[in-house]
Amino acid sequence: MKRLFTSLTLSNLSSVALIFSMIFLGLEVRMTRKASEIDAVSARAGVIDQSTRQLALSTELLEAYIKYEEQGLEKLSPIQVRRISNWERARMERMQSQFFQWSQNMYPREYIQEMISAVNTAHMKTWEDFGIMEFVANEDFLRAIHRFNETN
Repeated sequence: MKRLFTSLTLSNLSSVALIFSMIFLGLEVRMTRKASEIDAVSARAGVIDQSTRQLALSTELLEAYIKYEEQGLEKLSPIQVRRISNWERARMERMQSQFFQWSQNMYPREYIQEMISAVNTAHMKTWEDFGIMEFVANEDFLRAIHRFNETN
């Protein structure tokens, strides 16, 4: 009788241990998947940043911005339009990446609020003029921009 009780107890304990190990394994897989997604988005932002760094340091880009601000889009040459368009698209991609990191609790809320505010005050008109808004891939990012517009 004592042996049967011991056997049942050990069997129950091993079942409970198995259940807990499966739960922890599931949590670990979930956390690894989230970390992989965040790493992928960060890598993408890094590639975009690296590929546009030279463009951002270009005097031609600065001249194109000044011409755009003073004379308008129609006065830009096709090369100037392409320079500004590429830069603004890269900026938008970086912002979407940061927004995704924030949605995964990996980025401070204050930075995101400041970024969304900057989109609306400094970048939205340019993005609309150059057709950049059609490249917004993150619908939550777009909704956050529109919510900010509605509340301010």
